[in-house]
Amino acid sequence: MQNRVCPPLLLGLLLALSLGAGSGCGPASERLDRRDERDPLVIRGDARKRAGDVDGAIELYQRALDRNPNLALAHLKLAVEFDDHQADYLRAIYHYSRYLELRPNAEKRGMVEELIRMAHISYLAALPDPPRGAIERIAELERENEGLRHQVSELTAQLRQTRTAAADQRPASPPDAPATRERPRSSPASTPRTEPDQAAAQRTYRVQRGDNLSRIAREVYGDSTQWRRIYEANRDQLATPDSLREGQTLNIP
Repeated sequence: MQNRVCPPLLLGLLLALSLGAGSGCGPASERLDRRDERDPLVIRGDARKRAGDVDGAIELYQRALDRNPNLALAHLKLAVEFDDHQADYLRAIYHYSRYLELRPNAEKRGMVEELIRMAHISYLAALPDPPRGAIERIAELERENEGLRHQVSELTAQLRQTRTAAADQRPASPPDAPATRERPRSSPASTPRTEPDQAAAQRTYRVQRGDNLSRIAREVYGDSTQWRRIYEANRDQLATPDSLREGQTLNIP
């Protein structure tokens, strides 16, 4: 074939296609390729190709795509024929690319991407008067792009790890101060709370039936030994620690 830059790579793909996808389990993309290979028009196209009728094979693969544009393997087979036998590199690039769009996780993705790159270079080499140094420059740019793609992939992975680590190290939200919330008691004599009472509960506590300072301290501080803080803050209305009255409103320091 004229102007092919990397024939062994294309021969490898041709061999894989000629052997078929094989049997047994494999990656999802390979199983989908095996399904595509059973399409009647693809089967007839393969038979034409084995008989040496490349034009007939191309026609049948194209008919298969006209009927089902998402037949990924037909795109790949067409790309190979345009690339290897027709030297129609632009069409080959299109069908290679369509295959990768339909099979983004294909096991042979790297091989197909390399064939696309080679087809670009072969197209330039086939021009009547290719620009001086164009082929070398395209090859250089492709290598740079490949390097950049690897860098982006690595940076994305690093950013994901950094975010995960930051999320793991982020301190949990501090619990609400016990005094800011008063849990209702299921006592038949409990005094119903009004909206103003709920707002006031952020700094106060309404004494319920059976309360004592130790129980209130445990309720608002989680520590019954803190009862003296409440007592000292309410000395103006508590003559003694035991002089609580139901319904009384205490300040919570």
